[in-house]
Amino acid sequence: MTDISVTLPVQRRSPLYIPRRDIALAATDSLSLLVSLVESDDPDAPPASLPGASATMTVWNDQWGYWSGCWDYGRGGWPGGVLWSDAVALSSESVAEFFLPIATMSGWPLRTLWALSVEFSGTSTMISTGRLHLTPSLINATGSGVPSPLILDADPDGHMDSNYHV
Repeated sequence: MTDISVTLPVQRRSPLYIPRRDIALAATDSLSLLVSLVESDDPDAPPASLPGASATMTVWNDQWGYWSGCWDYGRGGWPGGVLWSDAVALSSESVAEFFLPIATMSGWPLRTLWALSVEFSGTSTMISTGRLHLTPSLINATGSGVPSPLILDADPDGHMDSNYHV
């Protein structure tokens, strides 16, 4: 399991700047993302005081990249749409924890986008965004360490032989 902790400001000096965090994981991995919210982007900012607030993390297909028609190394795009979303209540210390169990991302495209928003006082504010880069894993979803057959070779009789591994 991959544990990631980030501290993000609720109020920023410039509303045009949204902190970006890119994450790279194996597609069969699990993720525990611990988000701590502070009042501002000042280095000495105290924890945010947001009673009754909630945080939502959403992951969706990166259909075309940031530029129209952009291909990710010639791989093309996928139909857009939300792949995963979760809303959690903030703790009294303004901390939210998101958890993706093992192999949740195994059927996702290798390049996705994610965003984190906070809902409080009837408004929603995006506080962070980024890319989630997934790599195909040589370890299967059960974590047994058995490599997945990535190369299939047809023998002279036309049968598929999966004895070749990368």
